[in-house]
Amino acid sequence: YHDVPPVLCYPNQLSQVFINLMKNAIEAMKDKEERKLFIEVYASREEIVTGQDDTQKDNGGAQECIVIKIKDSGGGIPKEMRETIFEPFVTTKGVLHGGDETTPGTGLGLSIVYGIIQRHQGKIHIDVQDGIGTTFVIVLPVLK
Repeated sequence: YHDVPPVLCYPNQLSQVFINLMKNAIEAMKDKEERKLFIEVYASREEIVTGQDDTQKDNGGAQECIVIKIKDSGGGIPKEMRETIFEPFVTTKGVLHGGDETTPGTGLGLSIVYGIIQRHQGKIHIDVQDGIGTTFVIVLPVLK
């Protein structure tokens, strides 16, 4: 691993983010014969625009940040859910989405993740490859 600069954060909250994303990734791969989970962390310079619609708060152009990518080899998030996946009560789990009652989802996990990242002045988005997997990309500003 490369050295990455520190971020000003609440460690317990970021732990909750990573646990939630990894738990979701593991559940997304449960029916796959080959299961792979990749985590990548690196320093970068990016524009971080935060807010529900990415227009509410502009932090002033490119800045130093860290990028964290969590990628699974699950089936990917359905196209019709990608725009709303971070909204409360949106879930890909449970009976309504091809699962069963042993894998219920409240639809709150990713909403909480989104809120935590926003409160850390960061951003989060997804990159989905149908049938191949989903990558969650988190960008957080470094400590100045």
